[in-house]
Amino acid sequence: MAERVNFHSLAVEPRQRHTRTFPEPRLPGGEFTLTLMEPDALTDYAAAEVSGELVKRYLTGDDALGMAPAPFMVGGEVKQLSARLCDHAALVHVMQPEDWADRYHPEEILQMAFKLPGLWREVRGWVLDLNRSAEADLPNDSAGREGSSSSPPLTAEPSTPPSLTISAAA
Repeated sequence: MAERVNFHSLAVEPRQRHTRTFPEPRLPGGEFTLTLMEPDALTDYAAAEVSGELVKRYLTGDDALGMAPAPFMVGGEVKQLSARLCDHAALVHVMQPEDWADRYHPEEILQMAFKLPGLWREVRGWVLDLNRSAEADLPNDSAGREGSSSSPPLTAEPSTPPSLTISAAA
C-alpha cells in the first residue's frame, strides 16, 4: 500500500511577478504599468467567481433576490457587456498581487476596455499569454479535465461572444 501524503507539509511554490508598462498617451505620464502574478491552480476558479458576480450584477440579475441587472455606465452612457468581457476583466483582477494596495477593481478594468480599447487589447493579450504559458508548464492532464468546466478556458476569444444589451430603466 502506498504511503499517505501529508499535503499540509508540502511547500507552496512561489508565484512569479510580471510587470509591464504599456504606452498610452491619453493617460497621465503617457503610460500604464500593471503588475500581475503568474497564474496558479486557483486562478481560473477565482476568476470564475469574480466573473459570475459581474454577470449577475450587469447581465442576468439575481432572481432569488428579485434584482434586475444593473446598467453598466461609461461616461454617462449605458454600455453593453458580454459574459466573455466579464471573464477577461475578472482574470486581470485576480492575477494582480493580493498584497498590492492599488489593485484595479473589475469595474475599473471594464471601464478601461471601453475608454481605452487599444490599451485593453494589449493588456488582455498579455494576460492571456501569461495564462497560456502557465498552462503549458502544467503536466498534461487535460484528458481528465475535458468537459469538466462549465465555462471555456480563458485562452481564446469565441467567434461570437454572448452578450446582452442593457438599457437604462425609465
